[in-house]
Amino acid sequence: MFAKAFSLFLIIALLAACSPSSPPMPAASAPVPGPFVPVGEPEIHDLGPTTETVWNCGSGGGTVVKHPTMSVVSNYAVEWQVGGTGGVGVRIGDGVIPGGVDLSATLEGRYTTGFEQGIQQGTGWDLPAEPNTIVIYTLMWREVWQPGYVDVRLADQSVVRVNVRCRTGIQSEIVGKQQRTCGEKQQVPNEPSEVQPRPPLVEGAGPLRDHIATSIGTGAFADVTFSDGQAPYDENWLWANDHFNIQRIRREENPNGCGVAQYQVSRIWIGVAAVATVTVNGSEIGTITTITPQQRHGYIAAVSLDVGDEICITPIPEGGFQIVFGPDIYYHYDSYCYRGSC
Repeated sequence: MFAKAFSLFLIIALLAACSPSSPPMPAASAPVPGPFVPVGEPEIHDLGPTTETVWNCGSGGGTVVKHPTMSVVSNYAVEWQVGGTGGVGVRIGDGVIPGGVDLSATLEGRYTTGFEQGIQQGTGWDLPAEPNTIVIYTLMWREVWQPGYVDVRLADQSVVRVNVRCRTGIQSEIVGKQQRTCGEKQQVPNEPSEVQPRPPLVEGAGPLRDHIATSIGTGAFADVTFSDGQAPYDENWLWANDHFNIQRIRREENPNGCGVAQYQVSRIWIGVAAVATVTVNGSEIGTITTITPQQRHGYIAAVSLDVGDEICITPIPEGGFQIVFGPDIYYHYDSYCYRGSC
């Protein structure tokens, strides 16, 4: 009897040992996005034209070449839609997809993170100007967006489809070119322009738009002004009315960061891409410490220059700089954005 009971106990024990134990309840897994699947052809959206003026009026000789850039204002590169809900960026919140989902790894290579903050997109164009010429190029810029979708698998193994559009790049095309000899006045056709009517001639060299005072640094740059740049003067009108009496000092034409003044002035227009110090005849007049991408076309500062003075900027910003001055400074500064350059 004891042997039978022991045998029965042993069989039960062996069966229990060979039976799988109950697994623990798994934790809810995060949603898993699948690959990005392109749908259809890329979509092309016009950003509009810009003009690029290449000056070669200095005494250095040789051809000046400019490489244009386009500032993209929108601060995102991904648009998504789930059902009737849409948004931008690579993260979709828990209120749209349970647990939320991050598409950055899935979309890697489809867009660049630089687009997230807005970009300045360069081109492969070389825009040359021969000695003693000023060449005005017109470029058309276009955005490229790729539509597609990403399937996201949820914790319960159901699938949610996310329709996605990624901005993949910017295209440009040269659509116009005008060339002038330095000092030459442009002849404009008699036909009136329906797009940009000529405004009346403004006498004097004062501001043509309301200016706002601010500070962007020390010394001469502790008290500067800026405007919206929307004075209605186009490139043709400025040429026709002899308002190109300005001098430009830029990285393209002045790679050492210095230029010699050809005008006697009391104000300059300055824009820099990074912190920089400005000197006149070797003496520091101030340092620009505040860089504001929103105010793309720079500031007007009270800086006096006599003919022959050397004005320099250091260090030379990798993103470039420009110093502009002359009797027609306000015609150019206050119409800069109107002419599509901001």
